[in-house]
Amino acid sequence: MSETVQIGQCSIAVHYYDTIVAGSGAAGFAASYELIEAGKQSFCMVTEGIAMGTSRNTGSDKQTYYKLSLAGSEMDSVRKMAADLYADGCVNGDTALYQAALSAKAFYRLVSLGVPFPCGEYGEYVGYRTDHDRTQRAVTAGPLTSRYMVEALEKYALGKGLTVYGNHLITDILQQDGTVMGLIALDKSKLNDINNAFCVFLCGSLILATGGPAGLYRDSVYPASQNGATGAAFRAGAQGANLTDWQYGIASKGFRWNLSGSYQQVLPRYYSVGPDGSEHEFLSESMSDSELLAMTFLKGYEWPFDAKKAADGSSRIDLAVYRETKAGRRVYLDFTRNPCADRFGPSLMSCECADYLNRRGAFAPTPAERLEKLNRKALVHFQNNGIDLKRQPVEICVAAQHNNGGLCVDAHCRTNITGLYAIGEAAATFGIYRPGGTALNATQTDAMRAVADIATLGAAPPEYDGELRRITGDYLNSYLSFLGDSDEAAAFRERIAGRMSDNAAFVRERGKLAGAFYDCLEDTRRLDGLNRVSRPEYLPEALINRDLLTAQSVYIGAMLDYCDAGGCSRGSFLVMADDGDIKNGETFSSCIQTALLTEQGLRFAMAPVRPLPETEETVEELLNAAQIGL
Repeated sequence: MSETVQIGQCSIAVHYYDTIVAGSGAAGFAASYELIEAGKQSFCMVTEGIAMGTSRNTGSDKQTYYKLSLAGSEMDSVRKMAADLYADGCVNGDTALYQAALSAKAFYRLVSLGVPFPCGEYGEYVGYRTDHDRTQRAVTAGPLTSRYMVEALEKYALGKGLTVYGNHLITDILQQDGTVMGLIALDKSKLNDINNAFCVFLCGSLILATGGPAGLYRDSVYPASQNGATGAAFRAGAQGANLTDWQYGIASKGFRWNLSGSYQQVLPRYYSVGPDGSEHEFLSESMSDSELLAMTFLKGYEWPFDAKKAADGSSRIDLAVYRETKAGRRVYLDFTRNPCADRFGPSLMSCECADYLNRRGAFAPTPAERLEKLNRKALVHFQNNGIDLKRQPVEICVAAQHNNGGLCVDAHCRTNITGLYAIGEAAATFGIYRPGGTALNATQTDAMRAVADIATLGAAPPEYDGELRRITGDYLNSYLSFLGDSDEAAAFRERIAGRMSDNAAFVRERGKLAGAFYDCLEDTRRLDGLNRVSRPEYLPEALINRDLLTAQSVYIGAMLDYCDAGGCSRGSFLVMADDGDIKNGETFSSCIQTALLTEQGLRFAMAPVRPLPETEETVEELLNAAQIGL
C-alpha cells in the first residue's frame, strides 16, 4: 500500500510493507530469497542502485567462499569449523556455530542456483588454503565469485516478482521507543523536482544489508559505488561492535582490485618511484633475495596485513609499501620483470614456492607469463579493465578491504533496536581475524537466521502518525539545509577519506586518533557550512558525506577508546607507542567492544564474548518440535 502525504513544502510518497530489505548485494538478495521461500508477500528491496555495492563489483585472483569442507580426506565438522571461527578472537560462539552449521546448506543452494563452483569427477567441491586458515574449506568460482552469487540470487528473486525501489538513497532510519518504524530515502531519479524526491518506507522489520561504510577510506579497494548506511543506523541508536577491526591489504589503485593469491605467488617485482622519477626496488633494503621471494610468495596465502607477521613475516611487505608512500613515493607491482634482477631463479625460491609453481606447471620467464599459466582468469580480468599486466605495472597501496565489525547483533542478527536486523558486512559477526571467504558465507547464513526469526513474528508496518510525520519533517529540513550557493561536498569527501587513511588505518597512534576524533566532532558541529551543494542534483553527495561523518566519528572514537583502555596491536592493525615502537600486549580477544551514539555523546563498553553453545538435542526431540504431518 502507498499514499502521498504533504509535509511542509515536500510531497512525500509513503510505502507500507511488513519487511524491507535495504541493500542489493549478496546479503540483500539472499534475504529476499529467504523471504520468498518463507512465503512472505509484503516485502520489498530498497537500494541506491541495483548494480552498486561491494559483492557485485569486487573480487581477487580467485575470490574465496568459505564453508564446511566437502572434499578430500581431511576430517571436518560443524563443531570444528565453529571452534576455528570462535578462536579468531572477539567472536561470539553462537554466531560462529550458526555460520558453520548453515554453511553447507547455503553453499549448495548457490550451486543449485547456478553459481559455477567447479567440482571434481565424483562431485567433490575441492578446497584450498586461504588467509588466516590452515584447512581446505575455501572454494572459488574464479575472480568474480561474489558477482556470480549476486546475479544468481537476483535472477531468482526478480523471477519471483521481487519489488525493487532502485535509485533510492537511504538517508535515515525511523525508530520510536527503541522499535524500528521504517526509513527515509531520496529518490535520485527525481532530483530535478526536489520537493517530490523524498519518500518514506514504513515496516515492521527492516533488514540492513547495506555493507560496511566503504567510503570512509581514501586508500580503499571497495568499489567507488559502495557507500553503506552505517551512519544512519548509529543515528537511530543502533549499537556498534568490533569497530576497531578492519582488514587491510595490498591492492591496485585506479582500478581497485585485491592483489592476493596468484598475483603474489607468481613473484612480481615491487618498486617505487620518487618525485624525481627515480626507481627503487625497496624490499631489498630489508630482505635478502631469498627472503624477498619467500615473503612475496607467502603474501599470496597471507594477503591481509597481520600484526603477528609485522616483525619477521610477510606483513613486512605491507609496512615497506606504507613507508614508501609516506615518503612521497608511488609504489608499483610489476609483472613484466622479475625481482632481484638477473639473480632471480629457482635456487632463490623457498622449497614451498618452487614446488607450488612446479606442480602447477607455472614456471615461466616473467611474472605475467607465470600468472597466465597459474591463473589465466586473474590476468584476463585486468585486461578486461584496460590494464595489460604483460606490458605495464600497476600502482598499489595498502587498502581497506573489509570491516570485521559493524552493528552489534545477536544469534538471530537482531540489533538492539526491535525489528532492525543487520546481515552481511553491515553486522559485526567477525572480530580480530577472519578466514578469507567467511564474509561471503556470512551474507547467506546471516540472511537465513534473520528471516527465520522474522517469519515467526509477522510484524506489520506502523501507522504514519503525527509524531512520525514530525520526525520526518525535521529530517527533511536538515537535508535541504545543505542546499546553498557553493559546492563543497566533493572537497569535504576528500577530507573525510583522507582523515581515515592518514590516522585510522592499519598503523595507529593514539595522538593522531585523538586529533582525528576532535576534527570529526568539529566537522559535525559545522557540517552545514562545510558540506554545501549549489544544486539538488548534488544533494546525494552531501547526504552521503553526512552519513560517512557520523560513521567516522563512531569508528575513530572506538579506536581511541581501545587505545585508552590499554589495547595493543592485534589482527590487521598496529598500535604504535610514543617512542615509535610497535605496542604489543593486551588485545582483549575474549571481549567485544561496543559503541553507542547518544545525545550526550559516545558510550563504549567491553562485554565478554558469548560462548559456543553446548547443544544436546536428539533427533526425536527435533522431529516432535517440527510437528511434521504424516
